[in-house]
Amino acid sequence: MRTIPTDSASRGRAATGARIQEAVVIPQPIAPPTAGEPGAHALPPAALGYEIARSAIAIGAAAVVAAAAVLLLAPEPARPPLLAAVAALAAVGGAVDLLVLDRIRVRSTSWTATEDFVYIASGRLVRRSVLVPVPQVLGVEVAVGPLLRRAGLVRVRFVTIGDGVEISAVTAEQAASIRGTVLGQRGVADA
Repeated sequence: MRTIPTDSASRGRAATGARIQEAVVIPQPIAPPTAGEPGAHALPPAALGYEIARSAIAIGAAAVVAAAAVLLLAPEPARPPLLAAVAALAAVGGAVDLLVLDRIRVRSTSWTATEDFVYIASGRLVRRSVLVPVPQVLGVEVAVGPLLRRAGLVRVRFVTIGDGVEISAVTAEQAASIRGTVLGQRGVADA
């Protein structure tokens, strides 16, 4: 931010290095990050626990469906080795996902929300970045599911005419700040 003196006398004092008593603060717009750069804010540490729980549920459900398919469709002699293969695949895939991929996913996700734009960047190998100008944001939804609630987090979704974008796991305080920043210009009160 820069300050501009409000009268000619204070301008003269500013030029000589005297202290300015009265000034108008003019906010400088923040330039959006270049595509692929990280945003100003990272996901909170509790987001890792949320991602791990979500992945564990998905892996467990996939393993149950695969085991049921083996039991229903495979002939009797082929069932034990196929069930062992399903269990091994679920264990190895689950370990890689829970121990490596979830950490990478959380660490590589960042966001910036200003009065001018919302920027979300994610992904390590395949970097995805989304820049949405605030005038295109129709609304900001804050949702809390059981896993998010347990982790003390919320999901923030920006409703636009096209595809909406979301920040998967932030604290309630961050969500209120984001909502106030993005919708504040329109006189919408935080709910």
